[in-house]
Amino acid sequence: MKIMKEFKEQFGYQLSNFDDMDIKGYANLYQKDIGKDVSMIEQGLKQLSITETEVLLPEQINKKLLGVLNMNEVNQSSNTWVGTLTKQLVSSENNFNIQELPTARKEVFKELLVNRELPQTLRDVITITDDEHVESIPALSYIKDKLATNGIELSLNGSSKYFDRREGHIYTEVADSVVHGSDRTLDDLLKEIFINECVSYETTLLLDKNNASGLIDKDNQDLSLYNQGIKEVSNTSMYDGIKQAMKDIPQTFRRKVSVVMNTEHHDKLIKELAQMGLGTLAGDLTKLFNVSHVVVTDDAQDIFVGDFGHAIYAKYEPIMYNKKKQALKGVYQFALNYVFDIKIVPELLRIVKVK
Repeated sequence: MKIMKEFKEQFGYQLSNFDDMDIKGYANLYQKDIGKDVSMIEQGLKQLSITETEVLLPEQINKKLLGVLNMNEVNQSSNTWVGTLTKQLVSSENNFNIQELPTARKEVFKELLVNRELPQTLRDVITITDDEHVESIPALSYIKDKLATNGIELSLNGSSKYFDRREGHIYTEVADSVVHGSDRTLDDLLKEIFINECVSYETTLLLDKNNASGLIDKDNQDLSLYNQGIKEVSNTSMYDGIKQAMKDIPQTFRRKVSVVMNTEHHDKLIKELAQMGLGTLAGDLTKLFNVSHVVVTDDAQDIFVGDFGHAIYAKYEPIMYNKKKQALKGVYQFALNYVFDIKIVPELLRIVKVK
């Protein structure tokens, strides 16, 4: 049985040191003074725990809380707050060991790694987690049992089903004028860089067919979809090939099938549909194929069909946020270090080959 620590009333509080239990304790203690729901107060405190580093009186905190909550009702902000934390990193003598940060601050870096804001990428369809307690694919027993009913043996077994801790890092340089400018500008810039770089690296590892990137070395080759023994389905028609691949997926997993292709595949499919008299249906391929998603990305060199949500699991855990100032160049160098792994269930995917 987990024992909650008692939240003690004080003359002042440093919100940047608040963990989850502190946030819950403060919200319950001062709920009547603030006049908002406890859950709303907790969300407001999480935001303030990222920005407020000074010791504040309860009256000051409650006033700031009302400002945050009222602003959120008017305009939901999309800030990740990485800009604010970066400024605090710059003014600090130490780097951030993310695992030692209070919950809300740690969540800032997690959001950068598991973000789904980039449409038409594999992030639309695969499963992403930042739960440090997840050691293997959560639905693995279910997948194994359902495959067995179709006479298919799961290829993931033994140690291969457990997430490893592969090292990754994202590095960038930012002009000191931007670092010392507005929090929002810095936040937007870093958010774009970190999310794009993380997704780009992940996509390359999964879809690089002939190692054009040079990233698919002996340590990463088991992350490529092309090294999984995924079954190929051949057809003279792209439309029929996709339908054939869908029917070849074990029946239990057909309900959430998605299709991944590149722009050239997409354009050829549209022309083929027009020739078949199905041109009016080409505007909504998800409806045409009755699938969850159709992802069009030029990172794909082949057409993939399958239940990507059950077939590909990626796990991320941020570790360290580093800074270094290059005074002569007028820039700050930042590096977000993390550990990750990707697990693939090839039995739930098919590659479509058009003869």
